[in-house]
Amino acid sequence: MPAIPLIEMIENVRDIVDDENKNTHTDAEILSYINAAVGFYDGILAEFAEKALMQYRDVSHDGSELQDVMPYLPRIVGVERTSNTPRTETIPLPRGFDDRLSFVGVNAGTQEGFYYVQNNQLAVVPQQSSGTDRVWMVLRTPELHYGTLTAGATTTSLVFGATPTKGNLVKVDDAYNFIPFMLTVSRELGVIDDFTSSTLTSTLQQTLLNDPASAAYSMLPPIDPEFHWLYIWDAVIKCRIRTHENTMEPASERQRLESLLMQRIRKNQSQRSRYYTRHGW
Repeated sequence: MPAIPLIEMIENVRDIVDDENKNTHTDAEILSYINAAVGFYDGILAEFAEKALMQYRDVSHDGSELQDVMPYLPRIVGVERTSNTPRTETIPLPRGFDDRLSFVGVNAGTQEGFYYVQNNQLAVVPQQSSGTDRVWMVLRTPELHYGTLTAGATTTSLVFGATPTKGNLVKVDDAYNFIPFMLTVSRELGVIDDFTSSTLTSTLQQTLLNDPASAAYSMLPPIDPEFHWLYIWDAVIKCRIRTHENTMEPASERQRLESLLMQRIRKNQSQRSRYYTRHGW
């Protein structure tokens, strides 16, 4: 199943709720429902798709107890003590100080200590003034948005405009690392390698075939495109209940829409190719 760009998600929601004249639900409102659904389903589906969403970041110690890994959204799940040559170990990291996990160093001057996770930071006690650990984490999707790239975008980097057409741009370094996108006219897909907030520039993991300068784009969830209909379905339910909040019973409306969704999913599954990668491109 191909990835669905945001503008088409919005149009699908509007088609299902029979709001073709845009009199009831604005694009921004529908997009807010979709983003709420993305956050909800990321939390559920990631538990079953960690192989697809797992990434790592090498963290260099600087003498501080708390080490930044990625300042936005990932769930830290483990660490390799790569600086402890010749001993390398991968350990799980439960969240919270009470679930701290001990380690024993083998290099000269490295003491015994423990790790714990605080928000999106790796904490190591006692502080290490040098060395590198490889931190494994599961991705989360930043708020989805779509818009037009600036004329400065190239086949190896995207430059976002300061204000997207719809949605909000997260102006935090690394916020879009490993997040996929689509050039919505050419339908070419790619993945961001590193995002710099000061210039709104994203370097890419591959060279694009199409020139992205001044092109329309859409950010995509890292979850398999097969699940994109879940976001549409959830947004449809919120729209329908809001439209008829005084005249319908929410449970029966949800049941009706679930049936409609399943019909659409079966139709899509019967039409899609059996050959696709886990990310759908």
